[in-house]
Amino acid sequence: MATRRIFASTFALALVALAPHHAAAEALFGLAGSGINQRLVVINTNTNAVTYNTPISGLVDALGAESLQSIDVRPATGELFGLDNNSNLYTIAPLTGMSTLVGQLSPTPTGTPSTRTIDFNPTVDRIRVLGDSPSNNNLRVNPNDASTLVDGTLAFGAGDTNEGERPFVVGGAYTNSVPGATSTMLYDVEAGLDVLVTQSPANDGTLQTVGPLGVNLINTANASFEISGATGDAYLVFTGFLGSGGNVLYSVDLGTGAATSTGPITGVPSGSVTDIAAVAQNAFPQQFIPEPASLMLLAIAGMLGACGRRAR
Repeated sequence: MATRRIFASTFALALVALAPHHAAAEALFGLAGSGINQRLVVINTNTNAVTYNTPISGLVDALGAESLQSIDVRPATGELFGLDNNSNLYTIAPLTGMSTLVGQLSPTPTGTPSTRTIDFNPTVDRIRVLGDSPSNNNLRVNPNDASTLVDGTLAFGAGDTNEGERPFVVGGAYTNSVPGATSTMLYDVEAGLDVLVTQSPANDGTLQTVGPLGVNLINTANASFEISGATGDAYLVFTGFLGSGGNVLYSVDLGTGAATSTGPITGVPSGSVTDIAAVAQNAFPQQFIPEPASLMLLAIAGMLGACGRRAR
């Protein structure tokens, strides 16, 4: 009997030890393809597989000249927002992909960057809009009416390792994206030097280098970045030059900047994954949100332990 109990306890501990480092598996929204072929997808970060997809509809130009460039979830409400290539802001129904116009950014961003990225500041309920080179836009947008404030142009700070370099920001994400957050930090992915940076103060546009990503982004906009409010995990998707490198998902260390590949995203229905956003746990059907693998292992461990106790 004692041997059986020891085996059960030992096996239980072994199962817990085998739990993956990123225990809190979650789901990511993603944009795939463009124009009339653009779709909203859901990606399981445990398996890197697309578990759901639906066509994007309801954009101002229904003929396909417009595409959503970036998406993010509003922490205060759980709503999914998107920005198109003509600076139109929408709310998006996750199950159907139907987009509802909020308004056009006013004033609209200057210049013609190849991409713009959006992310919600959870402490003030405003959208940060960043544009890549040459405009290096840095905007604050009211999600209720799309009214816009123009903040300081993106630039590396005085004394930074990359001071004087022209930034090429292709993704930005705030930490602590949860309802009622009182503190946050904005991190950006810079594709010219392939580094992770902080943007602080965010309104000033001052960039401070964290460290190298270890991924050659080829000075292109084919990368997207997100930080989960639920877990604090940071994700990067890179599609390669002109989408040639596949849709590879990376985890990013916010302390060092290092990006580690977790493998390609499978089941993408159309083109490349052009942006990602963490799914709010209360804003999407639970069947599409993966359960943490560690919790499954703990459940098995608990059953084995119970078997050992009953056998006494």
